[in-house]
Amino acid sequence: MKEAELDKKQIGFFEEEAVEAALVHAAETIGLDEPPLWLLQESDGAAKEINGMLLQILEEPDMSDVAATVLTDRLGVEPHEYRLRLSRRADLGRSAKLRFFRLQESWKSARWSLLGLASAAAFHSPTGLVLPTISLADNLRRNLFQLESPRDDKAIIVYQSYLRSRVQLAQSKAPNHDKLPSTMDVHVATAHTDIRDTILGLTHLRSMRILEVKQWGKEAEDIQNEENRWTEVL
Repeated sequence: MKEAELDKKQIGFFEEEAVEAALVHAAETIGLDEPPLWLLQESDGAAKEINGMLLQILEEPDMSDVAATVLTDRLGVEPHEYRLRLSRRADLGRSAKLRFFRLQESWKSARWSLLGLASAAAFHSPTGLVLPTISLADNLRRNLFQLESPRDDKAIIVYQSYLRSRVQLAQSKAPNHDKLPSTMDVHVATAHTDIRDTILGLTHLRSMRILEVKQWGKEAEDIQNEENRWTEVL
């Protein structure tokens, strides 16, 4: 399977590259200049855990209309310049078979890649590195996959803006307690002119148990406060 053979509306990757493919696709989706592969470079264990979770999702029946799999023994083929190259398998004396995935561009595949990014971002907690296991991320996965376009487009825009701000703050030199996006941080990352639209989107994501307020700006349950700080629900 050569990269030239992939349709421009498809994402191609080997099974060991799922998490990197997700981060690359998510970066394009939310408008990051570069895919934040550095989120996972501090822990091979976290990368493998998230990679396994993403593969598990691709194997589910409701992904069959956007995900196709072929077996290949072309172990040396590099369909993309992925750098983590997780769990490369080789069995001396026998041909090593790897699964190669083709993922159609769609809202389903976008949710899949955003989940990969959200899990990687959650690993980079301001209080220290946290390993997001499949069981912990499963709640976020179920709730995130409830978002539907066009019904939830406003909330989707706010969620993408949250992730963009989350990655940028994680990479910044801001104090640890400021590395979770505030309501204002998310608002600045959106195209909204009225912060009330951003607050409505965040409130909707909170009601769906996708995001939660980690730190209230002033009084608890004051959802209107622009300094409330948000995080993923795991």
